[in-house]
Amino acid sequence: QAPPVTLQLLFLDGEEAFHTWSESDSLYGARHLAGAMAARPHPAGSEVTAMVSATE
Repeated sequence: QAPPVTLQLLFLDGEEAFHTWSESDSLYGARHLAGAMAARPHPAGSEVTAMVSATE
């Protein structure tokens, strides 16, 4: 039996910055989320893929 499929939608405005929005001072939340998803196995227990690779 196939595992249940879920749909996840992410809406990121990308406008956060501490001083002036630039390539180096922005997107802190999106970068944090991408790092967390890259570190989280998907499916759980997998050693081959990460949560971020399931995102298209």
